[in-house]
Amino acid sequence: MKINIEINTDNQAFEFDENMEISRILKELIDNHDFLNREQVKLFDYNGNSVGIAKIINENRSQNMNIDKIIHDKFITLLDKETINNISLLNHSLYGTLIDEDYTFDFSKIANEVRDKLDNIPDINNRCFYDEFMEYWYTDRNGNLISNECALDIEDEDKHNDINDILEIRSQDILKTILGNELYSTIY
Repeated sequence: MKINIEINTDNQAFEFDENMEISRILKELIDNHDFLNREQVKLFDYNGNSVGIAKIINENRSQNMNIDKIIHDKFITLLDKETINNISLLNHSLYGTLIDEDYTFDFSKIANEVRDKLDNIPDINNRCFYDEFMEYWYTDRNGNLISNECALDIEDEDKHNDINDILEIRSQDILKTILGNELYSTIY
């Protein structure tokens, strides 16, 4: 992955202290946790004027997008509706958009229920691998293969000799995709 950043410093915001304003813009970019999931982000000076762009050049972007699709297809479907609703409520609470006129929402209780539910789904807590043929297999935390059906695929030498990449989807990546980064950081 490459990140190209272009900042035009030919305006009033940079007149007083150019280095400080560049630092402020870069800090704002770093604090934008969604930045690496996007192809480009506009950069703004403190007056709100567009002064540049940060572009992600990722040759593996299609693989990253496949990981998101795998997580959605394989793991989010393992959740029941109540857990999905609770995750939504927790995120609304974190971002201050939860409407709770009676003040009865118990963040800690619901966060514990969601965490317990997620921790008890074996597929989320095992190591998941996939190859360029979009075949999946799981191992436990000790590296022991869980699925015998996939063991046959892994041992198929002719098919797997030309594999460029075998990617691991870590449990924290799965949980961050399901919960969102902020909620993951809060309850784990």
